[in-house]
Amino acid sequence: QTLDSLPRLPNQKVDLRALGKMAETAKETVQALDSLGMLRVLSRAQLEEDVWIQNQQAVWMLIVMLGHFQLNDGAAWSDGIDCGNQAWRVEMLLGHGKDMVAFMLMVGFTDSRDAVRFGPRDWVLVVLALLMSGPLQYVLSPGYGPLRAVFAPPGGVVSIQHGWFLYSFMFARMVLNVLHHYQVRPSLQMASLFCVAMLLPDDIFDPLPSEWRAWLWRNDAGMRYKGFRWSCPFMAACYLLGFHAGPAAVQRARRWAPAAAWQVAVLIGACWTGFLTMSTLNAPSPLLPGGYSTFQAVYDETLISHLVTVHYMTHPSFFVYAALWLGEVLLFIAPPLFVAVAMAYCPTHFKRMGTTSLGNYVLHPTYIGAPWTKWVQAPVLSRITSPALGAMPNTVITFAWNVVFCIFFAMTVSAAFHHGLVAFFGSAKRAVELSMALRRKAVWSSFTPRPVDAS
Repeated sequence: QTLDSLPRLPNQKVDLRALGKMAETAKETVQALDSLGMLRVLSRAQLEEDVWIQNQQAVWMLIVMLGHFQLNDGAAWSDGIDCGNQAWRVEMLLGHGKDMVAFMLMVGFTDSRDAVRFGPRDWVLVVLALLMSGPLQYVLSPGYGPLRAVFAPPGGVVSIQHGWFLYSFMFARMVLNVLHHYQVRPSLQMASLFCVAMLLPDDIFDPLPSEWRAWLWRNDAGMRYKGFRWSCPFMAACYLLGFHAGPAAVQRARRWAPAAAWQVAVLIGACWTGFLTMSTLNAPSPLLPGGYSTFQAVYDETLISHLVTVHYMTHPSFFVYAALWLGEVLLFIAPPLFVAVAMAYCPTHFKRMGTTSLGNYVLHPTYIGAPWTKWVQAPVLSRITSPALGAMPNTVITFAWNVVFCIFFAMTVSAAFHHGLVAFFGSAKRAVELSMALRRKAVWSSFTPRPVDAS
């Protein structure tokens, strides 16, 4: 993969002049900690890419939080319009699955810097996924006894819920490792996973007992809101796309980047316009008539089960299904690309919110619909909105309050939790290393060499 990305002449020989320029710009290396507190050696170009990735993570995490918290109760009605409901519609159209696809593309891109293997970072995420599926809920959301007035009750002893993304990520890593082990070409890896995501029917689950399927639907938010096809094969395909195509796309974008200020301004405006237009036309609860509000091929959003069966694929026609599927893939992937290009020119580094997105992802879904969130809805919105202001100003005020609260929560509570999480895993790593060192010392101390017979 690294050799394939080298600049080449038309005769396919390595372009030494371009390679020399790349060496000049990337020869400076810096030691930096990643979001899991692991030390990495990065080039100057990779540090710039990290700032770019972290800014995207901040934007998409804000969108995720807006869709989860939904602090709209108590907003004023104006001109017969529920302004809280209008703000909710805006919050929902920004995500609609595109947010998690964006995260999968980004993590695939950053993983492409490392060798393909199952390393310490993967083990950390495995442990974190298992903690999110049970014990951690009882610590973060102790909604029992008198605390039920503050926190929601835990989901259960074993409940995946919003930890589904970590399981999807682990599935994608497993697929990558297997395909790499069998030396499957990168282009074939991506093509095969997208084909599986399109052609694999949900009929494969028919042999499973209905109780098992019902349990998954109740306890896995990914299965409940999107289904298996989207959560596993489609997300794995997006991961492979970011892993294999991401680095080459970034290098190409660096070469094609506009230099003039007016060109940059036009590009940024076009990207945000494209993102907002596609999001509005694909809004799950439309603000405007028309558009494509529900997905029908990648997963069936009109059904509560989201199942896409063989019969569904072939009626009225498989070609209709395939055309819809390709269009929906574009709806999922194009908006993250628009945001990525626009954020490449962002002059501000949203470091605190961007580098702590993992802790935010673990923490904030625990409080979706928690009783304490009511304290920051009607008591606040009833004071900052008024029927006399009109529908549009009240909707903007309600949405702005959601943005302010989510940013405040992300930069305080979630950031502190993230640093505590990193410290916990760091302490666990040191404890394991100390235990192994003591064990090796005990083994060596118990070894006594056999005396040599002088005769």
